[in-house]
Amino acid sequence: MKKFLIKSLTIALLLSSIPSKKMQTECISPVSLTDITQPDENVSFPKGPKAKSITSASAIVMDADTGLILYDKKSNVKHYPASITKIMTTLLCIENCTMNETVTFKESEVLNLESGASNIDTKVGETLTIEQCLYAIMLASANEVCLGVADYISGDIPTFAELMNNRAKEIGCKNTHFSNPNGLHSDDHYTTAYDMAMISKEALKNSTFRKVAGTKVAYIPKTNKHDARPPIVNHHNMLNAYTYNQYLYDSCTGGKTGYTSMAQSTLVTFAERDGMRLICVVMKGQAPKQSLTANIYTDTTSLLDFAFENYQIQDLTSNIEDTNSVDSPLFTRFTSFFDMDTAPLQTSNNGQIILPNGADVSNTVHQVEFYNNIKEENGKNVIGSVSYTYGNQLVGHTDIYFTPNTDTKQLASIDDIEFTSSTKITGSSKFSSNLLKYTIIIICILIVCLFLFFYLRLLKRRRMLSNRRSHYIGEPRNKNIHF
Repeated sequence: MKKFLIKSLTIALLLSSIPSKKMQTECISPVSLTDITQPDENVSFPKGPKAKSITSASAIVMDADTGLILYDKKSNVKHYPASITKIMTTLLCIENCTMNETVTFKESEVLNLESGASNIDTKVGETLTIEQCLYAIMLASANEVCLGVADYISGDIPTFAELMNNRAKEIGCKNTHFSNPNGLHSDDHYTTAYDMAMISKEALKNSTFRKVAGTKVAYIPKTNKHDARPPIVNHHNMLNAYTYNQYLYDSCTGGKTGYTSMAQSTLVTFAERDGMRLICVVMKGQAPKQSLTANIYTDTTSLLDFAFENYQIQDLTSNIEDTNSVDSPLFTRFTSFFDMDTAPLQTSNNGQIILPNGADVSNTVHQVEFYNNIKEENGKNVIGSVSYTYGNQLVGHTDIYFTPNTDTKQLASIDDIEFTSSTKITGSSKFSSNLLKYTIIIICILIVCLFLFFYLRLLKRRRMLSNRRSHYIGEPRNKNIHF
């Protein structure tokens, strides 16, 4: 009875704490509810390879979904990026163009490259589709194609570089400044391993980017100025045996190579194993031709092996009972009343967190946050999120979706989700949402009143019995007997 009472009161408290429509439009901070789960005081993360064993000057391994840093070696030191710059160029091209748009190349774009710069022999006046440009940039590292798409998108290179820098700030880059779209050397063109990991994390959200970056061979048919080219081959030796086959890595899903004499070798690698998606960036490293046993590929292999062997993905759904976590439908741990597949508040089904081996979801702290405004992602109304931290580091999150009653065929609005925590919102009207909220609150109050009523009645009965005993003890048993 006591446990049920506490759960009922918790529901009532949550429901009564949700802001009204007026509060939602005026409130600056989102509604936030922190779980009572306490973190393990002995939280620790695996250390990883010693810095001296990694030959690259800077390195980082980051979880692609959460941004959790699994390994760090001077990842905030500035370096010249060389051609890994093209990850940002490709991302902006995807975000600002459609695949069937065409680019016609100018003389300034194809004839002014420095000696030895990678290219696909693009001709003046040649027309390529944006899709063809993407494969030329990411696989063949075509510098002239980068200039062509930059001019096409922004009108000139300085304006495109400004677009790159603004996007980098939005992504969360701390020490990045781009001055061109291809990474050919410029003193004011620099970034860090951390920033490149953040740019890659953002790019990997895009399915087109993932497809292009993970392609081993692509073909460009005959154009208006060029016969069909030889196959365009991905230069990343962990994905495709371009120049070496000993560095092939089964879990590699893509990436980008880079090299200039000033930058030395740079490498970004994407890898996935058992549901864990990782980004590894190494900068100012050695090329295989300098050392077959200590180079950017051996560094990356060592770092990815460390991460995959010392961390694991845990499914949030399978740990509901043990962790008392928020699941779908939301707040079902409180009462079976909400245990229905049609509940309009749901969490994403693929909620996962990344933890060191031996750590458990119960060692994490999670926080429920409801947004002030509705965000639409993949056709769903995202109204909040649940974030999980371990040792004060974000290790996972899942979105909270609102789905109106399909029978009403109505779109979600602020009115529909005015009482966000209630999982019985029908989406049909504000009245139905209010009615459910107050009904549950009244039921909880009635439960409390009934509990207090029976409790007070029990106390009264005990007091009466106590008084009777005192009365009998203080008087003779038979009042008619006289002495």
